[in-house]
Amino acid sequence: MVSKKFDVEDIQLLMNKKNNIRNLTVIAHVDHGKSTLTDTLVRMAGISSKERFTDATKEEQDRGISIESTGVSLYFELPVDAHPLPANSEGSAFLLNLIDSPGHVDFSSEVTAALRLTDGALVVVDVIEGVCVQTETVLRQALSEGIKPVLVVNKIDRAILELKQDPEVIYQNLWKTIESVNVLISSYRGFEEQEKDDWMVDPLKGNVVFGSGMLGAGFTIRSFARLLCKNQAQKQDPEVLAKKLWGDHFYDGKTQKWTKDPSFVSGRGFCKFILSPISKLMTAVNKGELELVAQLLSKLGAKLTKDDQKLQRKDLLKAVMPRMIPLGQALLEMVVKHLPSPAEAQQYRINLLYNRTEVNEDDEEQTSDKEIERQKEEDQAIEAMKKCDSNGPVMIYVSKMTPAAEGRVFAYGRVFSGEVKKGQRVTVLSSSLIGSKTTTSAREVVIKNVAISMGRSFMNTNSVPAGNTVCLDGLDKALNKAGTLTTSSAVKIGFKSMNFAVSPVVQCAVSVKNPVDLVHLVTGLRKLQQTESGAEVKVSESGENLVAGAGELHLGVLINKLRGLSGGIEIIQSQPIVSFCETVTEVSVGLKGDSKCLGKSPNGHNRLYATVEPMKEELVDYLSKGGFN
Repeated sequence: MVSKKFDVEDIQLLMNKKNNIRNLTVIAHVDHGKSTLTDTLVRMAGISSKERFTDATKEEQDRGISIESTGVSLYFELPVDAHPLPANSEGSAFLLNLIDSPGHVDFSSEVTAALRLTDGALVVVDVIEGVCVQTETVLRQALSEGIKPVLVVNKIDRAILELKQDPEVIYQNLWKTIESVNVLISSYRGFEEQEKDDWMVDPLKGNVVFGSGMLGAGFTIRSFARLLCKNQAQKQDPEVLAKKLWGDHFYDGKTQKWTKDPSFVSGRGFCKFILSPISKLMTAVNKGELELVAQLLSKLGAKLTKDDQKLQRKDLLKAVMPRMIPLGQALLEMVVKHLPSPAEAQQYRINLLYNRTEVNEDDEEQTSDKEIERQKEEDQAIEAMKKCDSNGPVMIYVSKMTPAAEGRVFAYGRVFSGEVKKGQRVTVLSSSLIGSKTTTSAREVVIKNVAISMGRSFMNTNSVPAGNTVCLDGLDKALNKAGTLTTSSAVKIGFKSMNFAVSPVVQCAVSVKNPVDLVHLVTGLRKLQQTESGAEVKVSESGENLVAGAGELHLGVLINKLRGLSGGIEIIQSQPIVSFCETVTEVSVGLKGDSKCLGKSPNGHNRLYATVEPMKEELVDYLSKGGFN
């Protein structure tokens, strides 16, 4: 299934329908299939048939992993059989502003930058490996930003073809995976009781997709129930059948009735009506039994064409499985129906993200008529963001700077209110994100160009309204890494800085082989500091230029990027080193069993008693954010 061909006018029209927009980030552990799932949606939108479309840089393509977060805007029409449409939607056309993020722990800062701009998270979990360390890390980051998750359990084909698992074993693994994700959501979200059910993932609600990104095949419980009801002689309500296809519901073939008696375990609804047919079909294709393949396909409303008969094994699976259970359609339906629109999400996310100026009532300056008027104006800007009002003041958060062609640097961000236009004058509030000190500086700039990220390219447009992601040109001299853009003079601080899950702890010194190239190296270091969220560039006490990253892989990527940003000059790199710092983990214990430790001077006449204990987390957070500076 391929969506209709769209152009910038189609996207521009949908950008003004805030209830028909979904902003989402694809997150997962490394190699769980994020980019493959993204490719499915990109192909379905008719943009490109290339594999790993969102791996835009040469290094990503050479290494075969995602290194940077890459955004793409996709236009879709929700199929008629997936109706009814969500409440408040304006027609069946939807705009998905999707960001594919890295899965490797070294690039967690890219995930943080992507999550800040989106309202939903497409959590991908490999059914074989289950929930892994990085799955927990990125899901925790998403929930801390007020981002609602939906789940994709990927690589079911491996469980069937490689491990040859029984349907009941696969079901139990799926159930455990879903439960593990829900435990994480419940632990890190901090629910109000009334919203708990809405955020948990449950196949019966439709916010869980089972599938194979490699084959382009997938389904929700409801979509498979519709498929069964459409192609079975016995017609019944798909919604009624769907409730029997997950959980402890067993089908008695003799009486043709449903029961909850576990003695009929071989007749579990999910296994009997979903996994068994899929398993038989995949096995038949793998063995080359085309007659059996044709029979199985016909029962599910699909046909084996003459072109299909020329294919073998994996190629045949890639041809027939998407026609029967298209993964792209299942993902689209889940995202549209279970992730919030900007109009809905910003109502609760703004309080988490925005840093309102605190008022000290004892300070005369802060209680003056002029300051009170400014506070009212800032409150109006906050209210405009909560309503996702395109007529309010421009409020944009830029989470990352992206190098583009001809030496340009695009600022990638999210419009929370107002409408940003080419040639518009805005105030840039920039905060430093790495180091012990947080400072905010203000500077006015003119936006040279407005564009939409399309993966490996940018689509120019005249304006972008509230609720959408945007790429802006002309901010490279005023903005470092991230910051707030506004047209309101009342905004003094802007959005809160991002909290990264990892810190740049592995560093090396860089220098040039030819002294003439030093000026190019300095230029490259400045651009690297500006465009890499998780990197730190500094000068040591001895005068060396140091580059720090989250790990050796990240550091290697940074050095390669530095060579490109410096014009391809030859760079000399020292061996990577890690700074180890000692700390205190518990209260000290003295010789007498108390907390006092004793130290004596060389002559024994002076004694120093000390108690050592860890600092409280609140104090550590305060210091890390620049407290006392």
